[in-house]
Amino acid sequence: MVTIGDFMTRDVITIDADQSTKFAADLMTYHKISCLVVVKDSLPVGILTERDLIKKVVAKDRDSKLTSVREVMSSPVHTIAPDQHLGQVSQFLKNHGIRRAPVVDPHGRLLGLVTQTDIVKETEKLHHEHQRLMWYQNFQFWIIVVCVLFVLFLIYKMFFSSVFPLP
Repeated sequence: MVTIGDFMTRDVITIDADQSTKFAADLMTYHKISCLVVVKDSLPVGILTERDLIKKVVAKDRDSKLTSVREVMSSPVHTIAPDQHLGQVSQFLKNHGIRRAPVVDPHGRLLGLVTQTDIVKETEKLHHEHQRLMWYQNFQFWIIVVCVLFVLFLIYKMFFSSVFPLP
């Protein structure tokens, strides 16, 4: 069974809560990501998304150089353990109405990040693997059918061809 630890993003870009939202936006732009995990002493304390920046800074016409990440981050952050299965993760995100969650160890330290996009990609991989296995099973079935027909033909040739000749 596939767990989060198998497909989570391990190289998570983090930020301190006291940094400016301008710095956060620049960091997201540079790394081409849509969120930052806000940490204090390696523990996630919040998450800052593009949506947070738009709704809480841009739409309210706040100065991004003077607005701290702490003021607009989503907190408390919902975290998840790396041993959770794909279905459990999907249900967790749905139940909490979130699109991403930091993955933490038993001590709460950040290990990675899982997003809806990660789940879709992993589900797609599993779907393609399932299709490949189904094709293989169908192929095996037809090989068996051909072998059985060949054996029946040999039996006919050996025992019945003189009694019941083919037209």
